[in-house]
Amino acid sequence: MKRNRILSVLIIAAVLLGLFGLRYFSGTELRDTDTPMVEVAVVVDDSTNGRWTRFQAGLEQAADDYDVALSYAVTPKFNTIRDEAEVIRSEADGTNAVIVQLIDTSDTVELISTLCAERVLGLVDTDAPAEAGDNFASITADNTAIGTALANLLKEQYGGELTHMTIGILYGNQKMRSMQERLTGFREGIARSSAQIFWEGSGTAWESAGLPDIVIALDNDSLETAADVLETGEKAPALYGVGCSDKTIYALDHGKIAAMIVPDEFQMGYLAMSDVVARINAPNIPMVPREIPFAVITRTNLYDPANAAFLFPVIN
Repeated sequence: MKRNRILSVLIIAAVLLGLFGLRYFSGTELRDTDTPMVEVAVVVDDSTNGRWTRFQAGLEQAADDYDVALSYAVTPKFNTIRDEAEVIRSEADGTNAVIVQLIDTSDTVELISTLCAERVLGLVDTDAPAEAGDNFASITADNTAIGTALANLLKEQYGGELTHMTIGILYGNQKMRSMQERLTGFREGIARSSAQIFWEGSGTAWESAGLPDIVIALDNDSLETAADVLETGEKAPALYGVGCSDKTIYALDHGKIAAMIVPDEFQMGYLAMSDVVARINAPNIPMVPREIPFAVITRTNLYDPANAAFLFPVIN
C-alpha cells in the first residue's frame, strides 16, 4: 500500500512537471516567434509641463491596452520648428509610428510628408495645413468652438451685459493653428457684446497695458501665469481661460479662476495611440480627423460626478 501511494505521488508529480514544462515551452515558443511589439514615439513641446499630465495618462492607458512600447521623449520648450523636427526624427528612428504636437504649423508640409512616408503619423493639439493632405491621424478639440464657448461663458455669467467692460486677451504660440482658431472664435463670439478688447498679448501683458475688467487666457500656460500673478479681490480682473493642468484646477477651486474650458486631453492621448496602432495593423484604413470634447468648469460644478470623472479619469 505504501509503495502504491509513493508510486501515485510520483506519477502525479511527473504529470504536473510535464504540464509545467509544456506550458513553459509553449510560452517560450510564443515569445520567440511572436510578432515584434509595436513601438510608438511621442514628441510634444516642453514634455514635463503639468499640462500634459492627462494626455500622457491617456497615452499610457492605450499603450497598455494595445501592448505598445511607448517612448515619451523628454523635451525642452522648443524655440523653432527646426529644433523640434530634429528631435522628432531622432526619436522616431526605428519606430512604427510617431505622435507629435507641432509648435509651428505654418511651414510643416514637407516635414509631415516625410514622416508619413516613413511611418504612421499622429498629430495632436493642433491641425496641419490643408496642403499637408490627410495621410495622418489628427486628434484635437474644435478650437474655434472653444473660443466661442469662452465668449458665451462671459455673456452668460454677466447676463449678456458687457457694455463698457474691458477685456484683455492672453494667448500662447500664435504659430499654432489651434491658438489662432481659439483667438478667432473668441473675437467673433464677443464681437456683438459691446465689450471693449483692451489689449491682446502674451506673458504678463497687463504690466505695460494696464488691467482690464476681465482677463481671458487662451492656453494653459497663460492661465497658470495669470492665476499666479493677478491679485484676487473686488477690483481685480475676473480671470477666465482654457486649462487642463492640476495647477489650474487648484486655482479654480480656490477662486483665482472664475471659470475655464477644459479639453479632454486624456482622450486625446488615448485616441492618438489607438488610431496609429489601428493604421499599423491595417495600413489601408483611412486616417480620419478626430475631435475631443471639452467641458465648461466652474467652481460650483467642479465636483459634479460627470465633471469629476472628466477631470480625474480612472486609470486601469
